[in-house]
Amino acid sequence: MATGIISNIQCASIHDGPGMRTTVFFKGCPLRCLWCHNPETYAFGRELRLKREACIHCLSCVQACPSGALTVSGDTLRLDRESCVRCFSCADACPSGALAVSGREMTADEILAEALADRSMYARTGGGVTLSGGEPTAQFEICLELLTALRSEGIHTCLDTSGQCDPMRFARLASAASMVLFDLKHPDPDRHAALTGTNNRLILANFALLGELGVPVEVRIPVIPGMNDDEQTMRTFSGLISGNRAVQSVILLGYHKLGQSKIYNFDEHGHDIGVVPPKQAQLESLAGIIRSTAALPVQCR
Repeated sequence: MATGIISNIQCASIHDGPGMRTTVFFKGCPLRCLWCHNPETYAFGRELRLKREACIHCLSCVQACPSGALTVSGDTLRLDRESCVRCFSCADACPSGALAVSGREMTADEILAEALADRSMYARTGGGVTLSGGEPTAQFEICLELLTALRSEGIHTCLDTSGQCDPMRFARLASAASMVLFDLKHPDPDRHAALTGTNNRLILANFALLGELGVPVEVRIPVIPGMNDDEQTMRTFSGLISGNRAVQSVILLGYHKLGQSKIYNFDEHGHDIGVVPPKQAQLESLAGIIRSTAALPVQCR
């Protein structure tokens, strides 16, 4: 039986595929998008979340830490993640929740049991289960086991992915899903590398592969002002999309600052990228470019 590290299981989600859904957030991602709104899913293993504003300075965590990874400087609790041995004794000792463990190990059966508890909701709303992250394809064995088990239960599944995955594995996972939610972040490989930490050659190869698999695809484009929101970039996106017969719809996702507040809990050197969320009118204008070229339904969020 496969096991995986799960960041969160969110019930009654309405933005992760059709209907109301249970979304399983897998921990670990090969990309490092500057605008990421789920920084708690970066690391592949369990890790500490440090929420300094919740600290009551009782020093219980410092006393519990066997490796000296926690220290206090003035009124500030500091965590040396290089020294941390991930025993999580500090989180057990913390009375305020300033320190907590991010990620839990779960078997496919345990996840399946949680997902099937909402079976009636899926039936009422045309929903199902979405595997997201992080990057779910990076935990191949449990991802495939879950998709297969959910299909046998008659549950609609979505694979929410960046496409940064070995093509043979990607083909197996995508074929096991009812639908693929595919992220496109930038069409240019060098610009993509600057924005996400890796080029997009493998991603675009897997996107093209979807056109051969016959699995319905919804393309999702995060719109980040100053990074990928110009008309030429959107026209290039539109050309890629219109050339892929598997794509049925497109969603433009306007940047928001939710991830900015969370990143400091995992990286004290994190910084504000200085981006202002796009206005709805701009999103609609960019959506018009795709509608005119690809002749597909485009939503803006």
